[in-house]
Amino acid sequence: MFLLIGGAVAVTFLLLAASVVGAFATGTSINLWALLVLALASIALVGFLPGIREVQTAAAETLLGATEVVVPEPMRPKHRWRTALWTCVHQIIGFLTGLAIAAVGLAVAVPWVLLSGRTVVNFTGTPLDPPTTGLGWLAVAGVVVAIVVAGVAFVVGAGLAASWSAPLLLGPLGEDRLLLAERRLRREQEYLRLSRDLHDGVGHALSGISLQAAAARRVIGRDPARTEAALAAIEQLAATAAGELDHALGVLRDGSAPRHPEPGAAQLDALLQSHRDLGLEVDARIDPRLTAAGDVPALLDATAYRVCAEALSNAAKHGSGRRAALEVRRDAADLVVRVTNPLGGSVMRQRRAGRGLEGLRERVAVLGGRLETAEDAGQWVLTARLPMGGRRD
Repeated sequence: MFLLIGGAVAVTFLLLAASVVGAFATGTSINLWALLVLALASIALVGFLPGIREVQTAAAETLLGATEVVVPEPMRPKHRWRTALWTCVHQIIGFLTGLAIAAVGLAVAVPWVLLSGRTVVNFTGTPLDPPTTGLGWLAVAGVVVAIVVAGVAFVVGAGLAASWSAPLLLGPLGEDRLLLAERRLRREQEYLRLSRDLHDGVGHALSGISLQAAAARRVIGRDPARTEAALAAIEQLAATAAGELDHALGVLRDGSAPRHPEPGAAQLDALLQSHRDLGLEVDARIDPRLTAAGDVPALLDATAYRVCAEALSNAAKHGSGRRAALEVRRDAADLVVRVTNPLGGSVMRQRRAGRGLEGLRERVAVLGGRLETAEDAGQWVLTARLPMGGRRD
């Protein structure tokens, strides 16, 4: 199909070139060389037009199955002349493929005409009468089979040649490969960030919904006020999860999506209150300088909040005693988050707290910090250190 489209376009340009050459012809004949040169020049000029690279790349991917064809940004002259060359190759191979298919069709039709008793006139004008002997019919059959085999072989070879040449002319150049690798890396990093955000946002919201639902179930019928508070918290958490999920779907669908500001140290009081409402006793010590607007870079601020949220969520789910201690402070060079809670009987579960800690380590490492977990005197200790001055060497 790809080659036939090229052949149809080539025929169009040949007809246009024939009309132009014929208008300037002095006799009844048309200069064949002038016709071919004008048709090829017109096809090549079309290859330089804006948008042709996009069309040719999409057609090669869809109809040829080519995988290493790209639309570079920005388009430079070397890309445009390669596109023009590919356009010529496409039309020429397509035109020859169309001739081969037509030859196969005519060759198959000839025996049927001869069997009907009619005379066939070949392309030289010589009449071909129906054979009168078996040897004559055998010769006709042999010629037909040879033409069909040659035509099919040419069409298959033309398709393979087009598939082979498409990446050479429409593929990336040396500098394009570096740009493509950088874009692929950025896309992978965006998906990795998206997976972390889904865990930090939707995952924490769902964990909170589960904990609030359990709390409501325990007091329903006995404490209407606490039941109402738990249901209100579930409603708020569900709305938060829906917003995070909508953002994730926007990234997957459009590649980017507007995003609400991430929570930071200013929202730690609300985070602590939500856990206290669930029955977790939290002894919090937070450096007041961290809540000052602009005192901490936004990315560090959001990461510190995510560390607190993950650690407190794990303490509520896997710890014992329903107690935890949170310390967020600044020292000479780092922003430090430290969370401790009793281990109880959930040591192994807390060690394997799912993808949350793994995602936090990756997020902290991107900022040049480190996140450590350890057991100390029956306590599970999580410590994150985020360099205030950026990445460490």
